[in-house]
Amino acid sequence: MQLSRVNRRHDESTCIWRHPLHGPLSILLTNGGDVIYSFVYAGDVAQALIALIRADRKVDGQAFNITIPQGTTARGFVEACAVVAGRTPRLLSVPLGELGYAMADFDLKDLSFPFPHFHFFAGSAKLREFTGFTPRHTVPAMLKIYHDWWLQRGDLAPRAYPREQALLRRLGTPGR
Repeated sequence: MQLSRVNRRHDESTCIWRHPLHGPLSILLTNGGDVIYSFVYAGDVAQALIALIRADRKVDGQAFNITIPQGTTARGFVEACAVVAGRTPRLLSVPLGELGYAMADFDLKDLSFPFPHFHFFAGSAKLREFTGFTPRHTVPAMLKIYHDWWLQRGDLAPRAYPREQALLRRLGTPGR
């Protein structure tokens, strides 16, 4: 998975990919952004697959995670986005129980944060052990590639999501 391109139309609103002219930016972080995620750049996935194809038969029948070695919290992800985009967002913590919807109802087209509030860290030590391969793109490097792509696509208008707007109103914070 190349970071955020899974949700091409809806990813930028809460990932800070807005042009600075769109005013102050509030980012909603469930429980302060305490969940941990794994990330990987698509180019690194391709290289890992090549390493697995070239490996000897000891990889046959094995399952491997392809991720960067370190996990990243939701807050760390937003902070990395802010650095890449040259923005300083207001980070607003929303307790999980106050989102107004269950995580089982997570919807990429109506979101308050681009990832559900579930830990999904997958270690890649086994891949490194069997093939010697380690992804080379860090989260900031992936974000820089994606940010540059996003700026070139032309449609920089911010998106408005009903769930996000409802939470911002309840918190007394201006919308986007």
